[in-house]
Amino acid sequence: MLQALRRNVIAVVTFLLIALTAFLSGRAILNNPGMSVSGWISIIAPAAAVCLAVAFITMNVQAGSDLSALFSFSRPGINKKTLLITAVPASALGLLIVLNPFDFIMPLFITLSGVLFSLSVYMLLNHKSLDAVGLLMISLPFLTYVEYQTVRWNEGFGSDWITIKTAIIILFSIIWLIADKMPRAASKFNALVLLFVLTVFCSALFSSDVVFSMQRWLFEIVYPVIFYFIALNSISREEDTRKFKSYFLAAIFVNVILVLYYFLKYGGWDVLGEYVLNVSFADGVLVANVLIIAMPLVIASLVTEQKRGLRLLYYAMLALGLAGLVMSFARTAQLSMAIGLSAFVFNKKTRKYLMFLLIACILLIAFNSEILTPYLSKYEGLTFEGLVHESSMEKRYEGWKAALDMFKDHPVTGVGIGGYVREYAKYAPEYYAEYARGYVSMISAHNIYLTYLAETGLLGALPFLLMLSTITVKAFQAVRRGGKDSVFKHSLFISVLIFSINNLTDGITFAYVKEIDKGMAFWSIAALIVSRELIEKNKGAQNVRQNI
Repeated sequence: MLQALRRNVIAVVTFLLIALTAFLSGRAILNNPGMSVSGWISIIAPAAAVCLAVAFITMNVQAGSDLSALFSFSRPGINKKTLLITAVPASALGLLIVLNPFDFIMPLFITLSGVLFSLSVYMLLNHKSLDAVGLLMISLPFLTYVEYQTVRWNEGFGSDWITIKTAIIILFSIIWLIADKMPRAASKFNALVLLFVLTVFCSALFSSDVVFSMQRWLFEIVYPVIFYFIALNSISREEDTRKFKSYFLAAIFVNVILVLYYFLKYGGWDVLGEYVLNVSFADGVLVANVLIIAMPLVIASLVTEQKRGLRLLYYAMLALGLAGLVMSFARTAQLSMAIGLSAFVFNKKTRKYLMFLLIACILLIAFNSEILTPYLSKYEGLTFEGLVHESSMEKRYEGWKAALDMFKDHPVTGVGIGGYVREYAKYAPEYYAEYARGYVSMISAHNIYLTYLAETGLLGALPFLLMLSTITVKAFQAVRRGGKDSVFKHSLFISVLIFSINNLTDGITFAYVKEIDKGMAFWSIAALIVSRELIEKNKGAQNVRQNI
């Protein structure tokens, strides 16, 4: 441990300086009336988020750098001096989280974001691109929270063209392009992705509001696709899909924990008589859309993991995911996941875990809590007939019709990406929204296929459908090939299947990088599927050369 500290003295000093800066920031925040000292209950979630992040760094960063020793547990025979050096900083960090002096949560999250980003750049410069991408992913949830809180307290902060999070992604991408000199991963699917990006760009140029469509093109298409290409190259180069999967799950569930923390801290909003997760940062639908993509990978990890401690961690993630999904009350997302997870029946190793999910759902719904009761009461008396004719579904029917009418008027290029909400009033009546205290337009058609048809016309919709069908076929072909990672391949296919089904009634597209990272979730799955195919091809080619 002492040798590791000596080898990384610069990093250790950097950590201490960042911690000192955060402490001074915490004192300054005392003068900000927008911040209040959080209660004991609201502290539990951030502490869990930190522990989860550190746990996954411990699991996955060991192959990347000697810095992993700083996160390792003490081994038998360690001397008291080394133990003291290790225990004191850890105890200090724990006390800062629990006691929360000077309302330390915000500066702590800023510190974590800075440390994780610094570590990711360090890994990148030391040719550990996969670890760099993973640490960047874990930092994004903290950046989401920090950015949203900053916007809450300082009206007018931010930009329609760039946010703190997207600026970090761009900066990381520039560093990656400069530092990474290795050949890029080549795949026919990548050509489809680039075609999709270009066609959506062209449709934006022909929209009635070019500036607005270009902004949406950047947020929903460009930023997530940049992340996809970096992730794909990193995974393919190190040939370690499991490490990336672990980083991906860490980022997703840190995000979920922070959303639940935000709910515990501020409570829900009463929108149209429905008790929901806070609109904006902690929107329940966005939480559900991320969880349904990640849950199959959690099940696959639970099935294949042999270590008891990690199995308990995955069980906890399943329970946490179910809690977030139920509390979101995103019924179409819940139904999509139920249909998708049923495909696990066809794999002998995963069947019994479906029973665990069923029992956990029943226990969660039966649990009586002052916080959960307003949510769960919405499920009472819910029937298929009521679901089909419910007000939210009636709005969807209007939205679908409006999308088709937009496509009829603009069949080639559509109304421009993001243009649906601006053109909606011309095709359908607006509806009254309590949160807006007035009438508003639907933000999308609540069907991603109709949304792209309306916003990008045939020019963008056809490449989009071709891209999505191609990644689905690739995932299915991987399942048919089987192999030692059959459960993992099965879970990737189910994630894409759930995503495709949910898109029938959900119009939130890939990105929403200002809030919950749904875009990162889909493109992470795509990177895993394509990289697995490239890795298998490379191994097959190596075997052929060895046999010649």
